[in-house]
Amino acid sequence: MSYDEQKKVTKDLVKEIEELREMKKLSVHNVPIEAFHDTTNSLGSIEKQVSLLSVQCNPLSHISDACPPCMDRDRNDFHSCSF
Repeated sequence: MSYDEQKKVTKDLVKEIEELREMKKLSVHNVPIEAFHDTTNSLGSIEKQVSLLSVQCNPLSHISDACPPCMDRDRNDFHSCSF
């Protein structure tokens, strides 16, 4: 196989490899962001469940804050600590 034939055959493969490299560069950045959003959504869901359980267990809980002390912190604190 001549050099020109090799170049012609591998041209598309080289393009695919370059695209994969670009995706890998972006994925390194996206993984922590996705993990942060997943954690934030999970904490929001837990907060709702705690609030619902608190209302069910204590009829007067709607007067006081139903969140446990660990959830009182600002969510921005979590974001600043996670990086």
